[in-house]
Amino acid sequence: MRRFRKIKGSAQRLRKEDADASENSTNICAIPQPRCLIGDGVLICIMRSLCEKLESLKFTHSDIIVYNPLHYAGRSAAMYLKRYGELNGKPGRVLFVGMNPGPWGMVQTGIPFGDVGFVRDWMGIDTPVGQPKVLHPKRQVMGFSINRGEQSGKRFWGLMEETCHTAQCFFSRAFVYNYCPLAFFKGPKGTNLTPDKLRSKDSKPLFEACDGALRSIIFELQPSFVVGVGNFAHKRIQATISGIVSKKMDSTEQRTEGKRTKGRRRSALNATHENKLKSASRRKTGQTINKFKSKKKTVRVEFLDESRTRATNPREEPAGW
Repeated sequence: MRRFRKIKGSAQRLRKEDADASENSTNICAIPQPRCLIGDGVLICIMRSLCEKLESLKFTHSDIIVYNPLHYAGRSAAMYLKRYGELNGKPGRVLFVGMNPGPWGMVQTGIPFGDVGFVRDWMGIDTPVGQPKVLHPKRQVMGFSINRGEQSGKRFWGLMEETCHTAQCFFSRAFVYNYCPLAFFKGPKGTNLTPDKLRSKDSKPLFEACDGALRSIIFELQPSFVVGVGNFAHKRIQATISGIVSKKMDSTEQRTEGKRTKGRRRSALNATHENKLKSASRRKTGQTINKFKSKKKTVRVEFLDESRTRATNPREEPAGW
């Protein structure tokens, strides 16, 4: 009993430390990795790794300003991932995948399709939000104090609210994730630039990092369906899942090929053994035939020689020879 109380108390203490650290942190990259709870913090670790990779990217566009909500809105992002991604669901959920943050949604709250009203009132998330490293004058970040809503977020979360009524009910059956967590604003007007409009030099490393994160999310959540919200998300999902399937097929093919190779080797060994036996029998038969032929020839030769010899010795030959 004392041992059980000790383990329970240490688990509660570590939960409290992790919660305090996540509340006091403004950067998801600095959120400590959970230590005691199995399966707790995996999504946060995936996002931390993705955030670190994205922070190291350099884009060739000179007139583009990049926002990373995982960096300056890490508190709300971590709370969303922990509350609705890790602790509120089981394998077999539906995974909705969006494209990238909108200027009035995830850019402000750090949550996919993050309309402030739904995030604050429906999900119950309301935390302080920091500022990007470089702020565009036309794209201010006001966090949860902004008065403008995200239209796509209103439509998406409005539909989910009508269908499931509560956030707990919805997230027990589904989860929402954005393929690319970066927002791109171009020019003096701050035009929203989607990832598919980037140059190939910029999009290739970006897609590689985001594909890896999405692949890890799929492996972790084990969803029954993966739904792309938009054509771009649908294409990236197809590319990611095809990579997973191809890897599985490659491993399966390797195993099958290994079995085939073993079978071929066995059949080759058997064939070689049979050929050796056949060749040996043939050689033996051939040797016997050759010996017989040689003996026959020898006999003939001997017979001829003997005939000559015997012809020269008529005493030893019978009459009429």
